Amino acid sequence: MAKTLKAKERLMVLMAIKDEGELTQSEIKNKLKEKWNVEVDDDKLLRYLRQWKKLKIISSNLVNNNWMYSGRDIPWYPEAQMMHVVTPDISEVEAKEFLSNYEAEVKERGYIAKRQPDIRDYIMAEVTFETIDYIAGGWQSDEENNLLFPQRNGEIYIPRNWLKGYHRWNARLVNVNENFARDRWAYSNGVFIEQPQIEKQTRIAKHGPVTYETIPPKSQFTFTLQFPTHGCPLKSLDDFKRFYDRCAKAPLRGFGAYDSAFGGRVKLVEIKEIK
Repeated sequence: MAKTLKAKERLMVLMAIKDEGELTQSEIKNKLKEKWNVEVDDDKLLRYLRQWKKLKIISSNLVNNNWMYSGRDIPWYPEAQMMHVVTPDISEVEAKEFLSNYEAEVKERGYIAKRQPDIRDYIMAEVTFETIDYIAGGWQSDEENNLLFPQRNGEIYIPRNWLKGYHRWNARLVNVNENFARDRWAYSNGVFIEQPQIEKQTRIAKHGPVTYETIPPKSQFTFTLQFPTHGCPLKSLDDFKRFYDRCAKAPLRGFGAYDSAFGGRVKLVEIKEIK
């Protein structure tokens, strides 16, 4: 059965911490008994301490395997005053009224400014790339050492994970964390404006010759990019134009399989905002 909590006991716990500055749970219990003849069992005392912590009136720190409770170093002004307005002779009725008024004020206080995420205000853009080099497919086929270009419904396309990987690796060139580019920028699949002609090319790989399906230079594809204008160094379409220009000249990683052999570079044709 749940313990009956008392408003006065709850306030006396706060007074004990205020008087001594820092106390363990057992020290608080002894202080209540010795100074004010208030007896609180361990379960109820722990509940009172949790309530004050949740309201951010007190804090706790683990010292030598003991939890030490103290007033917060920088509490909000009304909380700081609360540590001094309660007196030992307060009645149970007065304690209930005091706590009721305080908790009602906290609920109504709200936030001074509207809470917003750190990463926000996304822009949606349509990006058109044109291949500079050959791009090789890396999908496994039924034939050994024969890799295919990705297809969907009979048409080749640029998979979303290729776009994510391209931005992730090359984001370092403009001082953007690679995990940010992976997790905070959004991508669609890439769709070719005109289906390019597949060419098969063979290269010597680690374990011998491998035949790749490739698409040629001057193949154009589009995709949708969404990026935040708050919380990232790249905040505008012009920022991305400069980013893509660096990637076109010398990317850390290009598109497709075995990009060190085929190149895998692309250049920006157009980037425009989608309203």
